[in-house]
Amino acid sequence: MCITKTELACLGILLVVCCLSAYFYPQIPERMACHWDIHGQVNGYMSKSVNLLISPAIIMALIIILIVIPRITSVSVNIEGFRKFYGGFVFLFSVFLLLVQYQMILWNLGIEINPLAVVLVIIPAFIVWMTVRFYRKIKNQT
Repeated sequence: MCITKTELACLGILLVVCCLSAYFYPQIPERMACHWDIHGQVNGYMSKSVNLLISPAIIMALIIILIVIPRITSVSVNIEGFRKFYGGFVFLFSVFLLLVQYQMILWNLGIEINPLAVVLVIIPAFIVWMTVRFYRKIKNQT
């Protein structure tokens, strides 16, 4: 099976995450903020090596798993019916992970973007996108 345009876009996002991490690595302090509470206050730190090197690895694993799942024979028949929806979900999820990584990098460079802003942008985007996709799917079935 060949790779779809959406999967290629997800792999491109992964490449961007890796490049961002590598580019900003020398500029980030050794102890990096990585977790925030509900009020946007930092409540967790880790070394930049762990965060900037492991985060892209985790993102890569998630994207690869999400790309491999439809190719498993027992599942592939069921996924073919909503491949565009599934591909869109994987793409939006990849964008979300990119935004989270970029927000962490910016915060640790001194540009304090509230992490809730990232969540409050992407979650409604997911909801609107899924609503439109489900509506179109239901409308086409009737």
